[in-house]
Amino acid sequence: MKSRRALFALFSVILSIGFCLVAAETITRAYLGSDPGNSGHLLKNREVRIGFKGNTGDESVFIENNTPVVKGVQVHINNVGLRGRQSSFEKPPGTTRIALFGDSFTFGHGVEDYETLSTQLQRALASKGKFKQGVEVLNFGVQGFNTTQEYIYLSRFGIRFQPDVVILVWLYNDFHRRGYAIEDLPKLAAGQVLETNIGEMRTEQRRRNAEASFSLTGWLRAHSDFYGFILAPKIKFLVAAQYGLDDLSNDAIYTDFSLPGAQLSLASIRYAAQFCLEKRIGFGLVVFPALQALDIRYYQDNIYAKMQAFCEQNGIPALNLFDIYENKDESRLVVSRRDGHPNGDALRLAATAMGDWIVQNNERNWEPGK
Repeated sequence: MKSRRALFALFSVILSIGFCLVAAETITRAYLGSDPGNSGHLLKNREVRIGFKGNTGDESVFIENNTPVVKGVQVHINNVGLRGRQSSFEKPPGTTRIALFGDSFTFGHGVEDYETLSTQLQRALASKGKFKQGVEVLNFGVQGFNTTQEYIYLSRFGIRFQPDVVILVWLYNDFHRRGYAIEDLPKLAAGQVLETNIGEMRTEQRRRNAEASFSLTGWLRAHSDFYGFILAPKIKFLVAAQYGLDDLSNDAIYTDFSLPGAQLSLASIRYAAQFCLEKRIGFGLVVFPALQALDIRYYQDNIYAKMQAFCEQNGIPALNLFDIYENKDESRLVVSRRDGHPNGDALRLAATAMGDWIVQNNERNWEPGK
């Protein structure tokens, strides 16, 4: 009789836990809502996916003057394959041309054309100092880019636009290598291709991802919104706040600047800075924080501050945006509860800070409008 009661009690506990988990999952999915869909294809410029044998880029050409809907937002690709208003390779006389290179944060994932970082920065600069004579901010952001790809894009394609100032917008996940190595940088910038076959590299990455999905946490991330969006971040941030992330989280790879991915990113920044110096182009780096972790000082102390120190050591003007977002409500800065990209308000704050920073560097280090 006692054993039956014990089994019944155990069954009741398991049933209660199961009910609570189902309820939590249901509430989480209702709270997060659904992601907006796409209509049409947002393809990359043929100069973007470069450097790998067997990948000419023919399948990744931006459709000029195209307006696909990406994440529920209409995206305008102009006559030269960039997001934004019509432009040209030739710089208008008397105009200061600023080129922004970066990933989806720079491109403007999930925001309207008028809300992108480039558009809002142009508005912020239009009333400041020498920029009153005419300023144009071009958006070279490409979703999924890392620092190496941004350097190659600048040296092969962006230079054709005769920029006066180049700003590289850096996010900590730029430490992903994606098949490049430091010794490849001169070859890639010179237009050479690598022997590495990108198709094989992607197949290997898919295999690794498939293996990882068999783990419990991998399965939960793939199938449970409650775990992926609510529970896992809270656990990670709690660990970060109490013990730090090193050896306890995947984010530890972003805090160790001696790892190959970090070294590649840092080398790419140095190459880009040297390239601009030789071309007499102003160069600076903007450090963009992860907006979902603004309440964790660990990120600031172990990633963003380290990047700022690196730039100081290499004589590269840098702006750390963490300070302008710290202590702000993250939910008011992101595109949606499911999407941690900066929304229009977050990009406005960044553009305002960048405008003031660019004016200061214009007076001290840069000579735009040559």
